Amino acid sequence: MMHIDGLFKPKNNLDILKNEYSINIDNIEYTIPVADMFDFMTLPDDEFKKVCTDKQISKVHNIPKEHFAFACVNYMSEKNNRDSRFATPQICRRFKILLHYELIDFEAVNHDLEIVDKVYNKIELSNEVKEMIIKNKPSELSLLETAIYIYIKMCQTFTYDREFFSQNQTYKKELSYITTISPNNLEVTCFEFAVIYGQLLANIGINFRSYYGKKQRIYELRSIMDNGEKEYGQKHAFTEFRVGKFLIDADAMESILEGDLIDSKLYLPLNGLQCINSNRETQEEFEQTLNKVYTIIKSEKKLPQIDKSYLEHIEDLSYLNRINILQKQINLLNLKGLDAYSYIVNMKRKLYTEEELKSNLNIRIIRTNNPEDINKNADVLMIITINKRDFELNDFNNEYYILTPENELIPITYEKLKSKFINGEFEYISITDATIPDITSISHNFVKTFKRK
Repeated sequence: MMHIDGLFKPKNNLDILKNEYSINIDNIEYTIPVADMFDFMTLPDDEFKKVCTDKQISKVHNIPKEHFAFACVNYMSEKNNRDSRFATPQICRRFKILLHYELIDFEAVNHDLEIVDKVYNKIELSNEVKEMIIKNKPSELSLLETAIYIYIKMCQTFTYDREFFSQNQTYKKELSYITTISPNNLEVTCFEFAVIYGQLLANIGINFRSYYGKKQRIYELRSIMDNGEKEYGQKHAFTEFRVGKFLIDADAMESILEGDLIDSKLYLPLNGLQCINSNRETQEEFEQTLNKVYTIIKSEKKLPQIDKSYLEHIEDLSYLNRINILQKQINLLNLKGLDAYSYIVNMKRKLYTEEELKSNLNIRIIRTNNPEDINKNADVLMIITINKRDFELNDFNNEYYILTPENELIPITYEKLKSKFINGEFEYISITDATIPDITSISHNFVKTFKRK
């Protein structure tokens, strides 16, 4: 690599150029002559662009190029220096150019120099589950590739917590739940996913920060909490981490039914692991790395071949037959619980027209307060309603079916379904879900009499 050092010639005799600027960058203390920064910022346009973009030039004045650019921008950002004679029109233009991170990507500098949220130190994930995640990891993967590999394997290993989903994600999750996660219980929420991922990142030497709250924009995250344990389990959790120049946002559950937990199991494009650098070249490099790792994972296990010949005559199939096709597919793909429900919710658009989805088919996930698992207070069920004519006719010719988390399709009469809502055994998860045909009028106006046996 070439070093740009001693190639600049003084261009000004300003007294300020005799000063030095001290700054800590990525835990390294630098003392930089202001004259060096002035000379860099006043290079002719072609030389300035070459120094910034030429990958063979790794250092400026014997300082890593990214660090030197960061120092220049930081120096200019200080009010006294912006207002001084140092800030010529040319330097001000260069300052704005550097701030876009397109010529030199130093956006990750001084990010995540330590792990503030120590919650990850307080959890114990079983060795069996850890082994499920990393057992096939190739030894030659880079640090960034390893972080990506772990994320994808976690998405494929875990499924969303049905009890938490059924109760509209309203109660606080406790750290102690993580001790119950095992090969026989792989249900998690964003909270467990984030803290487990954080621990696995820390184990390989990657610093991260936990966020609790919602994203305002892709590049702006809010609600970072130093007191992670206090906030844990109450607001949506996700993770940001840094590997070299890459700043990465990991949020597997930004969408529960359409997120990476289901997409990774079907080898569909992932949207929850994103490079949040502004630099387009850095983003493209990350995408290439992500695709490389995803290809490695896809080679570990081939998905079963799904027969799609039915699509050629889909209009000839009854509405129920199409549900039977989806049921066979989720069984073939070994999807259960909310993974199976997610698959059906997303695939229904390929088997039914928009008009059919409006007039002939209704699919809704509800809560049952009488779950099969005696250790759970509630669970989810999918209610499928079919009307061969039109729901709006109100002709009471609806057919109702329950799809259980174990993928069993069970017919149920209107009277029995209605009675379960009336006595409180079944409930809508939220008022906006109250759209099952002919069941909507009783959804939130009944007096619960249901008592679990």
